[in-house]
Amino acid sequence: MHLRSVLKAIRGAPPTNWALTHGARATLRATGRSHDGLVRHLPHSGRVRTRLPNGTWARFQSRGDDGIANDVFWREWHGVEPEQTVLFYELARQARVTVDVGAHVGFYTVLAALANPAGRVYAIEPHPAAFARLEQNVALNGLSNVRAFQTAAADDDAEAEFFHVVTTGIPSSSSLSREFMTGFEEDLQTSTVPVVRLDTLLAAEEISSVDLVKLDTETTEPAVLAGMVDVLANSHPAIFCELLLEGDGEAIVRLLEPLGYRFFLLGPDGPQERSRVEPVADWRNWLFASVDPLTGRTLNS
Repeated sequence: MHLRSVLKAIRGAPPTNWALTHGARATLRATGRSHDGLVRHLPHSGRVRTRLPNGTWARFQSRGDDGIANDVFWREWHGVEPEQTVLFYELARQARVTVDVGAHVGFYTVLAALANPAGRVYAIEPHPAAFARLEQNVALNGLSNVRAFQTAAADDDAEAEFFHVVTTGIPSSSSLSREFMTGFEEDLQTSTVPVVRLDTLLAAEEISSVDLVKLDTETTEPAVLAGMVDVLANSHPAIFCELLLEGDGEAIVRLLEPLGYRFFLLGPDGPQERSRVEPVADWRNWLFASVDPLTGRTLNS
């Protein structure tokens, strides 16, 4: 165990890590080989940059503790959730207001802000370490069109217990749902965080219309949507949403279908319209929209 710790420290030392990760990435790109194992076992430490379609560079900070920045290093921006990211970027280019709920370290926040510098982006993230890295990434990219809030979102303006694992890195999962965190009890930590309805937050920011939402709150997505019913009814934003539980899909349909929304599973073949919203093996991201995501044509309700 001591030897493993020593080797990990050597691997993470900046000069060694830079040489190992850049050398391995160059070799893999030259040979066209897969890099899944290296993504997991050789995390890149340091700043990462990736060029976006409009020619700008997106930059992310990591200390080898951030899975998103590591994915960007090995796979570029479009290799992170590719079934969702490319389409999100295209819609963000036209979005005047984007809301990133469960922003984590700010990957989608940065993409949206750089895709349309004239638009405004609102990032919501309660976890203190993730929020700190989010703010670092916003500053690293010189983004003046981002407002970040260290709060959770749900269907009430209150405080609530927030659950996350104790880790030396930035956890990939945290939630207001204790049930979702079942299985992590030995490493589970709780804290009290502010919770806000997005209708309340956006009204305070004098925002009445939203064009784009990205929603990833680890099974509390229906409550987040219920807390922004005014914005949904008024502006019908396109919503990218992670779905993990079948019951959540049913609740989302009950809320959004009367507003004219249609439901698209995001998979390797592009958006596929579905009549039911339910978990699908290997593909957990959905798009809810009242317009066709490929043509922009308004869909009949």
